[in-house]
Amino acid sequence: GRYVEVFGEATRSGNKDWLWKRIAWRIQSLAEGDLSERARRRAELLARDADLHLRRPPASDDSSRV
Repeated sequence: GRYVEVFGEATRSGNKDWLWKRIAWRIQSLAEGDLSERARRRAELLARDADLHLRRPPASDDSSRV
């Protein structure tokens, strides 16, 4: 697929929206240049301090409600 063309490897993600954004970002970075080292450091600091939720919470089980 297109992801393999752009990145040279397969993806494990099945999230179509995320894949489109990732491909677009990569094409743009190849055409216009990547982030500066300063921007990368800043992003890393922000990510460390962020309250990230990497997984969705489990679906609620309506049968447990009273």
